[in-house]
Amino acid sequence: MELEKAQIDKSSKQNTSKMHFEKVRKVLELHQTFSKEKIINDSDDRYRVDRYNASEYFDIHEKRIHKIHEYFDEIKKKKEKIIYVDICGRASGEWIWADKSYCFSFKTPASRELIGEINCKMQGKKKHDAVFIDGDIFNSKDFADFIEKIKSDDNKPALVTFNPMAWLQDYRPWSQIEETTPMYKEVTFHQLEKRLQDIVEILKPWWYVYIEKPFQWEWMGEFLRWIPQNEREISQQVKKMARKLKCTVEIRSEITGPYYLLRKPDRGEDSSRNRSQNQKKTSLSEK
Repeated sequence: MELEKAQIDKSSKQNTSKMHFEKVRKVLELHQTFSKEKIINDSDDRYRVDRYNASEYFDIHEKRIHKIHEYFDEIKKKKEKIIYVDICGRASGEWIWADKSYCFSFKTPASRELIGEINCKMQGKKKHDAVFIDGDIFNSKDFADFIEKIKSDDNKPALVTFNPMAWLQDYRPWSQIEETTPMYKEVTFHQLEKRLQDIVEILKPWWYVYIEKPFQWEWMGEFLRWIPQNEREISQQVKKMARKLKCTVEIRSEITGPYYLLRKPDRGEDSSRNRSQNQKKTSLSEK
């Protein structure tokens, strides 16, 4: 009887594992289908939330861009280049003091580089060094090639902006997709998280990563239930990701938010924070 039960349990686990694999495979195939539709239906892949200027990401985040500029000042004092990366977008970083930009998007419009040149001429600046690389965020080889390009140039980015909504905004909301494709949300989040982990591995020490939400209206239910933005499902996902990356995360609540700023603190900040916490504990114990 025990042997028979063990065989049944093993068979059940195998069936469960097979079902899980099939669900994941179906999601990945759906990603490929959506990407093919983009190629057919959109000639220049122009997004409603697209930015051509990295400073536009921080229009409502003055304190955050100030922190980033302080970090850039430290890099400049060391006579090192400031490298900026935009994932899922075509924003260049000359307006936020970057020396070079790398942009990874599905398809760069032919006019994109021309617009950059015109803007620089109007401002009396030399042409910004920007590299535009086309690829699919759900294709691991495409993203690996993008990272390899940055590494081959011997560059370590200091700032990354990651705006998945620009990529996914013409996809249907996951609540509709999961009616026919279970695990769509889970697999999609995992894919995006994996890309972030990949880029973090090549960043400069004490980096910044700015993240916007993947889907525009998917959290309307949480909004109507008055769930604070820092407690919403996407925020829980970002907090979990930050713990894996061993970095801090700031959550900014706005009507169009939430927005996230991840940072890998330096050793000085870590020790300072620990001293501050210990002082508070000592103060409380004395009371």
